[in-house]
Amino acid sequence: MAGITDPGVVDLISRRADGTYALIVASADRRIETKKDLRLLDSKLRNYAAFVTSGGLHAFLGTTEDLRAVVQVDVGSEPSDRLLTFLASASDRLEHSGLSLSYTVIPIKDDAAAI
Repeated sequence: MAGITDPGVVDLISRRADGTYALIVASADRRIETKKDLRLLDSKLRNYAAFVTSGGLHAFLGTTEDLRAVVQVDVGSEPSDRLLTFLASASDRLEHSGLSLSYTVIPIKDDAAAI
């Protein structure tokens, strides 16, 4: 998955049971902490919003029906206060584009422990 290091790529689109489409930022393999990480995530979120508002999601899905979409940021551990503050601000901004924002903690698996 591309994650925040490739802001021009939509990492994953998933349809939830309620019919909402989740545009997922796959960043569970890294901790988002530095100013550079936040700038990359900001760029990714802006590109996701542009993808939806420009009709990219409709075109990708081949539909003209009304769609509900959420941007979901997958993180590998509980987010820091800095990241939570950033996500709150980004959520407000995305709401102006008709999107909501959520995050999901997907713990990084220790492959050595699985052996």
